[in-house]
Amino acid sequence: MAYIDQQQDNSRRTTAAVAVIAIHAALGYAVVSGLAMEVIEQVIDENPDGVLVLPPPPPPPPKDELVEPKPDTPTSPEVVVPVPPIPLPNPNPMDSDIFDPADVTPRDVTPIPLPDPGPPIPPARPEPKPQPSFAPVAAKPLNDQAGWVTTNDYPSRDLREGNEGTARYSLSVTRDGRVGNCSITRSSGHPGLDRATCKAIERRARFNAAIDNTGAKVSGNFTGTVTWRIPK
Repeated sequence: MAYIDQQQDNSRRTTAAVAVIAIHAALGYAVVSGLAMEVIEQVIDENPDGVLVLPPPPPPPPKDELVEPKPDTPTSPEVVVPVPPIPLPNPNPMDSDIFDPADVTPRDVTPIPLPDPGPPIPPARPEPKPQPSFAPVAAKPLNDQAGWVTTNDYPSRDLREGNEGTARYSLSVTRDGRVGNCSITRSSGHPGLDRATCKAIERRARFNAAIDNTGAKVSGNFTGTVTWRIPK
């Protein structure tokens, strides 16, 4: 049993020695190559079997952080094409030695007749303003016709002679409603009665003047009859 324990003890020591040598070799490589390494103190535990437990390796970087190098794109050199000179025309052909005025042929120009404008358009006249329209009204008596001629107007001569009759008259009425003229259109048969008829009417008759279609007062006419009877 002592031999087996001693053998296991030697195996453990050998394993530990190998681990220590490996750690020193890694540190020496880092120092020699000039790499900046972050030293993390970790506790190395040995299991009962003498196996050294090392820390897990760091995870790989994410795919988003991987940047692929872009291949260099070859660029072609810029090509400059020479521009040929542009020949300019002679600004003054008279200065040219080859210009001959006799070679210039005048061109016949036919005038184009202008269209006939036609008669002048008269200026537009303003439309007349519409006038109010009225129905014409004839002259009408303003006072009672029965009072125009009375028995008191009977001529004394015709009264003595017993003359009677009916006289028809026509009147011209002025714009102020008065009788301008009286004429007998049919006689009563007695000149005295005819004269008495117009004399009484011209003195007493009053009218509303006639009105035309614009509403203005105008001269008018009026006709009537007077019957002479001797009172009993």
